[in-house]
Order: sequence, then structure tokens, then C-alpha cells
Amino acid sequence: NELVSSSYDREKWTRALTACQEALTAAKEAGYQLFDIETANKKADRDGIALPFIPGREEDTEENREFKERVRMFQYMVTANEGDNNKELIWAQRIELDAQNGGEGTDCRLPNKVVKRSNGVYVGGWAAMAPTLYSVQHFYTENGKLPAQDPNFYPEEEWYTRFYEGAQSPALATNNLDGEDVKNDIIKMHAKREARFYAWIVFDGTQYSSKINNGNPLWINLKNTNTNGYNTSNTRNCAGSGYLSKKFIDPNIYFGADGTRQHTAPRRPLIRMAELYLNLAECYAALDNEGEALANLNEIRRRAGISELTGSDVTGNMTLTDWVRNERFIELFEEGHRYYDLRRWAIAPQMLKAGMRYGLDGLRVNPSFEEFNKPTLVNQPFKWDDKLYLMPVWSRSDMDELYSNPQLVQAPGY
Repeated sequence: NELVSSSYDREKWTRALTACQEALTAAKEAGYQLFDIETANKKADRDGIALPFIPGREEDTEENREFKERVRMFQYMVTANEGDNNKELIWAQRIELDAQNGGEGTDCRLPNKVVKRSNGVYVGGWAAMAPTLYSVQHFYTENGKLPAQDPNFYPEEEWYTRFYEGAQSPALATNNLDGEDVKNDIIKMHAKREARFYAWIVFDGTQYSSKINNGNPLWINLKNTNTNGYNTSNTRNCAGSGYLSKKFIDPNIYFGADGTRQHTAPRRPLIRMAELYLNLAECYAALDNEGEALANLNEIRRRAGISELTGSDVTGNMTLTDWVRNERFIELFEEGHRYYDLRRWAIAPQMLKAGMRYGLDGLRVNPSFEEFNKPTLVNQPFKWDDKLYLMPVWSRSDMDELYSNPQLVQAPGY
């Protein structure tokens, strides 16, 4: 017997639209709203957090200051709690380990070496959250377009060349952490990008955080085996793709040379305001209502500081569905949606098949600039299996749920 219909039913989208409209209305009536720069700036003032370093935006102009404030806002958006007037979180969860200034949510995102303690021992994290090149290439440029489709961005043949032209790689630090001169190795693909990219993606040559290193900035050199690069003595904890994630890292995080460690434990978002707008956009797109779909996407894009979409942006290379799906990818990055979205859209076999995942060449000991900045296939046996479209009915030797109901059948493939 067919247990799940295989026929398309447009009416389901109509019902979903109604539910999503009700959800957004209820959230607004309850006082929820998108997190904003003003709220983030007030918290940054209380925390004493300086504006972040952004390549190419060193000059002290109003435009550059606003851009940096927006980057800092996105860092606080997923780490500030209700007591900080964060009205974006509708349903979120605090992980107990995080509250004790530790836990996988924090340690897995930190590079191996964060501070050198007074006893000479380095303290840091696990360098475990390593985004792929696909992730990096699907955050937008500062113009709100994909790098590969932005005529005002660098041509692809220049992506892996130096942004600061004429600069040279600094000598490798040995007895201390790397200094600001590592920014010489920032590549053009990592310049002129949108605020969310700088808030959440850690790349070679960037500043990780402004006071994490005993009150000082921590600069990242993923080519230096002596600091935060690949080390053969610790092959489990390394940024193998050449990138790290710092989403959910409190901008106020601090490691002291005396062994102290402080940060505010975030509440991990399960539902937040931005998702409600994105849900609406997807429903409208499925019902061929381009105007309303773009209007809801633009709620998110305005907050991101990128250009609003118009009908002229919907093309064969970037359809309305493409805009909806990529905006979800960026805004909800690492919040647990992507896997379920790919299953829901039934495109998981294409997106998660073997041989799809690339990074930079991060698994080298002290590579040169040119060796490191080379797209490299991730040598891991990751691949999609169609059985993952459905979860199995729980079954084990002493308790088989299949026998709890004679009408149950196991999901295919299990």
C-alpha cells in the first residue's frame, strides 16, 4: 500500500502560507522583532568590544564604521540573550555546558591556540567546525550577489590571489601567536563580501576576535603549524578545509594568561524572527507570487545591509527559488536547517553526493601561500544515501517499535 502520496498538491502550500502568516503575526504581537545595530551597539559598549577588522575597510569613514557595526551585530544576534534586549529569539535552548564557559558549542569553533598562559602552555579549542568552499562561495558579495554572478566582484581566476597586492607572507611565528601582519595573506575571495560572511566565517589572515587573547586580538594563520595550522601531532583537531566557523562565539569571549576564561553562554536558536520571513518567502515563491516572495526576502536583506531584490534579479541563472534557498542557506547558516531543507526540497542526492566537498589545502605542514590557497577535494567518504530521506522507526533487539503497531512498516533501506 502507498503510505505517502507521490502526487503534487499545491493546496499544501496554501495551508503552509496561512500558518506562516499566523506565526509571523503572533510573533510581532508578542513583541518579537529582528535584531538590529542599535541594540548590538549598546551591548558592545557595555562589553567594551571594539569594531572588527575587515579587509579593505581600514579607513575610518562613516560607511566603513556602519559596515563593521553590522558585522558585530550579526555576531551578537546569535549570542545576545533576552536580557540584552535580543527580541529575535522566539524559541531557543541553552546548553548547560556552554554556561560553564566550555562545551562543544564553543570549543569546537575555537582554533587550537588562543592564548599562551604565563606557564608557557597554550590554551585553545578543537578547530572542528570547518566550512567548505561551497559555503564560502555562497555567502554574497557586498553587492548582494553570489561571487560567481557579480560582475563587479573579482573574476574567478583572481579569487585565490592576494588582496593586498605586493605584500609578502610574514615569517612564521614560532614562540608566540601570529600578529597582524598575517593579513598580508588574505585572498581576494575574502574581500568585498557581505557582513554575515565576516561575522561567521574564519579565514586565513583574519582577526578572530578583538579581546579573546588576554585582552588582545587573535590573528589567524592557518598555514602556520606552530600556531593554528595543520599539525601532524594533532591531526584530529585541525581546520582541514582551510576555514573555521565562529557563529555562536560571543564577541566578548576572553582567555586570560592566568588561566581565566569568560564568555556569555548563548541560547541556540531553534526558531527566530528571520526564519519566519524566510518561510513566508518560500511559500509565496511556491505559489508563484514573486512580489510577496521578494518583499519577505528583502526584510532579511535590508538587515544584512545588501541591495534589495527586484523582479529584474530573477533570471535563468538565479531563479526566485534559487534566491529563496540561498538566502536560507546564509541567514540560517549552522542553525540546523540545511540538512532538512535539502531533504524537503528533494535535492539532497545532487547537493550531498560524493566528490562535492572542496576546501583549501589545509592539511599541509607550513604550506606556502600558493600551496594553501588551492581548491582541494575533501578526502572523506561522505555521500548521500536515499534512505536518509526518512528516519528509521526505532528498533533494537529488546524493544522493536515496529511491533507496537501491526500497521507499521520500517522505512526503506533500514
